[in-house]
Amino acid sequence: MTQARPEASGEETPQAAAEGTPDVDVPNSKQTAEPTTEATPEASQDAGLKPTTEATDAAAATAESYVSPTYGFSLAYDPSVWTIGDEPTSDGNIDSIGFSTFGTDILLAGFPYSGDARSCAADLVDSTTQASDVVSSEPLVESGAPVAGGDTHDAYQAVVLTRTAEDGTTYDQAFYSRSIELVPGSAMVGIQQWSAAVFYDVAARTREELLAGLVLP
Repeated sequence: MTQARPEASGEETPQAAAEGTPDVDVPNSKQTAEPTTEATPEASQDAGLKPTTEATDAAAATAESYVSPTYGFSLAYDPSVWTIGDEPTSDGNIDSIGFSTFGTDILLAGFPYSGDARSCAADLVDSTTQASDVVSSEPLVESGAPVAGGDTHDAYQAVVLTRTAEDGTTYDQAFYSRSIELVPGSAMVGIQQWSAAVFYDVAARTREELLAGLVLP
């Protein structure tokens, strides 16, 4: 389970904190505190709920790809859209890589986890809300309903965090977590995304475009 812990400068250090699961140390991930793009049409909150077994033609045609050395999942991505925010690492059964684009950051990681996908997604959210700069949190709501769902094999959840900046002001940040079961009761793929809350819709659409290139073993 991973935890985002942004500092005032915008740098974050995700770390594990779930009880009953191994500690997971994931590299720093830069998070966007302020909106940097204009909003576009809404993205479906569960657009990518089903795990992918094959990349789409568009994703397969991209120039770059990441392969998890421990768990075997891969992600094809367009380097003209996404930059590497956190270099790929593989340390003790934990594989991770971070991506950044247009005001949003995504951390993709494979790690040991003994619970189900719903528990993992909730743990990612819970540990993030416990960061020292988080003043408050509440469910992220779209069309009158919380952004949350899935099942024991693939689940997602999102919240709006009110965080404190270095100058003492506060800002709202959307945090989304999704967990996909790799090995029941043993391993998960975790997807974490940060964006300015006001632009969650466009960030969600961008996320699903990236995850179209995710291929599970």
